Amino acid sequence: MTTPYGDVRGWFRADKVAGSLQALYVPKIMADTKFTTALSAWSQCMNRAGHPFTDPGAARQAAAQQSLRLGAARAFRAERDLAVADATCARRTSLRAIGKERENHYIKELPRTYRQALNLSRAFQHRALQRAAALAPPRT
Repeated sequence: MTTPYGDVRGWFRADKVAGSLQALYVPKIMADTKFTTALSAWSQCMNRAGHPFTDPGAARQAAAQQSLRLGAARAFRAERDLAVADATCARRTSLRAIGKERENHYIKELPRTYRQALNLSRAFQHRALQRAAALAPPRT
């Protein structure tokens, strides 16, 4: 059986190493003034849109819990409305762009071997996305 990741053992190892390395740079991102300012702006935007969440993770968790309580149709509408508000606020506040820039900044501070491990994990993900796209072309 062909998998999107090709070398499943290699992907698994790279993914676990990359996940473990997050502990070295994610706390720095979460404390970074540029990021916390953008996150606060996102939260304020979400609150104005009727979704009082402090961060995207809290919004995702609430959506998951809500989908368990609501019927399928109502849950879909609620998740869609939340996703639209999230995307709108993320764009307005540049949250994703700032988060990515801060992530790249702190990753560059890691030792070279750690950066290489992260690059390997990203390469596996990129190849998997290419394979998946080839297997499931876009719907029209």
